[in-house]
Amino acid sequence: MPDTLKSLAVHLADGPDTTIGVTREQAAKEFVRYSNEPWVIIEGKWWRLNPNRPDFHPRPDSKLFANRGDGRNLPEHDLDGTRRTAPSIGAFVTAETR
Repeated sequence: MPDTLKSLAVHLADGPDTTIGVTREQAAKEFVRYSNEPWVIIEGKWWRLNPNRPDFHPRPDSKLFANRGDGRNLPEHDLDGTRRTAPSIGAFVTAETR
């Protein structure tokens, strides 16, 4: 794993360290289910999805993530394959910008 990713895993930007000055506490309210739970659970020699894993899709009423970002550098689709029609930050399009 690259050292830059390791440092991100142990120190997530928060508040004044972020581009738009948002704290994790503020952002947490904008996601469907925010948590620091692991995405997978290891059982013996195999894994399964954690039923309590976070869901980082923006809530339909999210104002923080809607219409933000640089429209000149807009990916055509989000991580789910939903077409982006307006600037939005993050991996997923908010319901308001669909």
